[in-house]
Amino acid sequence: MASFGLANPNAAMGGTTGPVEVATIFSAASEGNLALLQSSMTQLNFAVTAADENGYTLLHAASSYGQLGVLQYILSNLDRNNPTLTAFINAGDNDGDTALHYAGNADAARMLVEDGRTDTHKVNSQGKTALQAKTEELEEMKQDEDIEDDDEDLEAAQKLIEYLSTLP
Repeated sequence: MASFGLANPNAAMGGTTGPVEVATIFSAASEGNLALLQSSMTQLNFAVTAADENGYTLLHAASSYGQLGVLQYILSNLDRNNPTLTAFINAGDNDGDTALHYAGNADAARMLVEDGRTDTHKVNSQGKTALQAKTEELEEMKQDEDIEDDDEDLEAAQKLIEYLSTLP
């Protein structure tokens, strides 16, 4: 999990505010608090494409926690005519994991894919696509003795893999 701080906050924000306040922005994205996210980004002059010291972005955070409203907001702020912003959707963190690798549920993955700019075949630093990484995660979850067969996270992972496996 990301620490929600920036290695150099001034580089990403153009301001002088420290990592504690930046953490609010990442928490808002993870929790789906769009109003707080928008107001904090405006107040801190925080770029939608900024990343923490691990390369973790707001898009990764929103995708990971299945926050569809925040995902939609971020995607809508990435100009389709700007190749740099379009490439951001497929940007990996320090492990090469993209927003699709982070997807916490099928709805988040679907939103990323239906946006039309997500590369479903992009591999992380371990050479795994999102489907391969999520399949491995599911197998690990199934081996966890603390996870019940009707566990919500297990069901969400299964639905996510079912969706990803339908993609060309």
